Amino acid sequence: MDANIDTEGDRMKILKELLIILGIYYAGLLISDLISGFFFIPGNIIGMGMLFLLLNVGIVKIEHIKHTSGFLLKHMGFFFIPLGVAFYVLFDVIRPVWVEIFVVLIISSVFVMAVTGKIVEILVINADNEEVE
Repeated sequence: MDANIDTEGDRMKILKELLIILGIYYAGLLISDLISGFFFIPGNIIGMGMLFLLLNVGIVKIEHIKHTSGFLLKHMGFFFIPLGVAFYVLFDVIRPVWVEIFVVLIISSVFVMAVTGKIVEILVINADNEEVE
């Protein structure tokens, strides 16, 4: 993984962190399968929500997953390769509706940026007001 991971203890720590992340991921997949008769939520989304809740409650500490999650974030671009390959392979299917897909992507991206900007603006104003008090 990293050049500074030399000892057996470091390797075991990385393995433990990876098992925590994968355990939460597979728990999300299991929950997704269990609720699929009622409505569909992808297992990876449920897993991310579970990880978020476990981190906020304090059951999982950042230190428990710090190195492995840092490695995964550092190499995130690698995980987009399957998307690019699928786009290339399925381009004949996508070709008739590529304009609509492009428009939806642009509109949704602008919407997400605007909402995120507004939320950050509100949070900064609230933080400034708390400092004044």
